[in-house]
Amino acid sequence: MVGTSTVTSKGQVTVPESVRLFLGIVPGDSLYFEVEPENEVAKIRKAPKSMVSELAGSLKSKVPFVDNMSEVRDKVWREVGRMYEKKLYGKKKG
Repeated sequence: MVGTSTVTSKGQVTVPESVRLFLGIVPGDSLYFEVEPENEVAKIRKAPKSMVSELAGSLKSKVPFVDNMSEVRDKVWREVGRMYEKKLYGKKKG
């Protein structure tokens, strides 16, 4: 598949229609660019909605998947707090 586009003064390009259709790109999608400098090649692919969503289900877990990053961060910080408190106050003096 081949398509050409011109770079604007703002560094913007229009993705050719054939490429958009092939990759399933719609307005609002993000694109992921991977550059191979040694080959002077740039690969473009449709970026996943979120890396968390992309990796969901790849590891077995009894914990349900949450696709809300603020909720995930809150849970992580609560657990970090518990671990810190346990480290400070959990050991018996001896």
